[in-house]
Amino acid sequence: MTDQPRFTSERGTAAVQAGAADAARDLSRPRLHFRPPSGWMNDPNGTLFHDGWYHVFYQHHPYSPAWDSMHWGHARSRDLVRWEHRPVALCPQTERGEQHCFSGCTGIRPDGSAMILYTSIGKRPSEQWAALGSEDLDCWVPYTSNPLLALGLHGNLEVKEWRDPFIFKAGNRDCLALGGYADGAPVVLWYEAALPDWSAWTYRGILYRHAETTLQSLECPNFFPVGDRWVLCYSPYRPVEVVVGTLDEATGRFDPETHGRVDLSNDFYATNVCRDSGGRTILYGWVRGFSKPQGWNGVLSIPRVVTLGADGHIRQNPVPEWESLRTEPDHREAVVVGTDAQVVRVAGCEWEMDAVCRPPASGSLNLRICDAATGRVFWTLRCGGPARCEAAGTLPIPLPAMDDRIRVRLFFDRTVAELFVDDGSICVTRVFDTGGNPVQVEAVAEGGEGIFERLDTWRLKPVWED
Repeated sequence: MTDQPRFTSERGTAAVQAGAADAARDLSRPRLHFRPPSGWMNDPNGTLFHDGWYHVFYQHHPYSPAWDSMHWGHARSRDLVRWEHRPVALCPQTERGEQHCFSGCTGIRPDGSAMILYTSIGKRPSEQWAALGSEDLDCWVPYTSNPLLALGLHGNLEVKEWRDPFIFKAGNRDCLALGGYADGAPVVLWYEAALPDWSAWTYRGILYRHAETTLQSLECPNFFPVGDRWVLCYSPYRPVEVVVGTLDEATGRFDPETHGRVDLSNDFYATNVCRDSGGRTILYGWVRGFSKPQGWNGVLSIPRVVTLGADGHIRQNPVPEWESLRTEPDHREAVVVGTDAQVVRVAGCEWEMDAVCRPPASGSLNLRICDAATGRVFWTLRCGGPARCEAAGTLPIPLPAMDDRIRVRLFFDRTVAELFVDDGSICVTRVFDTGGNPVQVEAVAEGGEGIFERLDTWRLKPVWED
């Protein structure tokens, strides 16, 4: 790689470090979730497990906390909890008219070398470009034959909003999924590597067509197997959607069986996934919606393990590695909740609650996240009633009827809440303007007494010490 031009990312890396002190002064900044030292971040990109490390790349503007001139940031971790910041990986090649390095993927080619594939944006139609990486994935050089894929690949098919490549394997073939708008609908398109070094690609056809033709596109498509089914996640400019079905790997025919949402909130967007050495499928998302950040903007969600339920829908649960952050445990059983509010999680800025609720037969057991000092309510979660579980400010999608118990697992990190209901059947991510002040959880019942059959809470040790 020494004889090739490298991405001139040193300036971006230095800018991120220079802004770190300003970002660290913001008391509302999460201390558990992954974030860059400073600057803007959005979509997770190119997530992979390689040589014992979990790698995350991400959309990044190193020079300010606002969206602009997309670069690729980079970090790695041994345990999905504690992360090492690495040099900025990609920056726009302005000498070639490139303005943004949009989202994409990172893959290991058959010869063992690493390649980033991403959408290149300039004053021209979008193209898919590539970069080649060093063994430790810290240094990247532009691929000499960019663009790797161009719109002419589709023949007479007009494709708009074409971006966000995601690599996957179908049988023994290396394939790509890309989002776009074609043939009168938002679609995910399928491509297959024509050469083992990924230097040439063949368009295979439309993998998935969305029924809502008014949608602009299907951003950030992820296509991957879980068990004996295939899962397609995409971000359609609203809460992330997921389709589960079967794939004929020979023909590329994907037959959807179930449809749902990865997360019920607009504060969670643009997923990416990887598979680790233990066979786990790990999903990441961008957490957005911070109203007054100082020197930073955006974090990544808690990494989630994706499995498939008996009902054909996915389940998502926090990686168990996050349990290493637990301290100050509090375990209670048979906690009766009446119509007067009671505190069930004392004030704190970073904590976890795991509870099994039994709401009143004809009412609900409500959880409220409140400012510990003023009592201001940021969020109300209603357990019980026809919808089984409702979270204020999110999509009103009911959980399937099960029994009269509801498991609620809730993480809070300064301004970010992540909720997992009924063992990951439903996930909700929210961002609140708490000012970084301590919050507490109150419980109150409506329509009779509710019960926490089990109630566990912990304080969580911060990952970031700023």
